Amino acid sequence: MSGYNEHSYKDDFFQLNCSVPVCEGPLEKIYYTGPILFAAWYFGFQSTCPGTRLIRDAEEVEKSYEKLPKPVKVDDFKKFCDQNFDSVPYLREAKLADWTEEPRQFADIKDNKMKSVPTNPTTHPNILKPNSGSSHTNSTTSGMT
Repeated sequence: MSGYNEHSYKDDFFQLNCSVPVCEGPLEKIYYTGPILFAAWYFGFQSTCPGTRLIRDAEEVEKSYEKLPKPVKVDDFKKFCDQNFDSVPYLREAKLADWTEEPRQFADIKDNKMKSVPTNPTTHPNILKPNSGSSHTNSTTSGMT
């Protein structure tokens, strides 16, 4: 990862070498083990820090953390997170030219309850579950107290 600059991290995120697992490469001490990850959990920032993307090179991020006064205070750590990480979504909204709310294949679905599942599956969570409404016990929880 050395050689990447701030511009590369922000604009060329997908140019990272993904053949090196996060838990082994230069990101290991940030995203897998080490004091940054520990502090994030300790202060309750685990869902936002470390973020989904580095703003600076991994070595610079580690050096920046090492410079924080010890013991690390929550406000200092929050500022460190804001200065070193960015949280960006991995998915982008797509605009499909051929999109239609009710494709012609929906006409083949005769059951009205089932017809509503493809357009709004969250309103029918049990329809998609195997054995929904069954009286038998789930094998993964049977016998547990």
